[in-house]
Amino acid sequence: MAKTYPLPEAGIATDATKVSNRTVAQSLPLSDQADFDKACRGLIAILDGPIKTDEGHVAMGILPKPKVQIAGVWRIATFRT
Repeated sequence: MAKTYPLPEAGIATDATKVSNRTVAQSLPLSDQADFDKACRGLIAILDGPIKTDEGHVAMGILPKPKVQIAGVWRIATFRT
């Protein structure tokens, strides 16, 4: 039978989680809110090339942004490539 471990109280971070979060927070420029502002507007990442599988096949390409566009249509098209 597999050994079970008690779960921590809901909503209370364990000491290990607190240490891990503190370490990550110290390694990031959290005072720079630019990335948070961009994320709130929907930007997750800027791709500099196609995303490829381990075998080298293109899993997701990048469409060139047209000169004249309907923003919503172009955005949806980028998700479907």
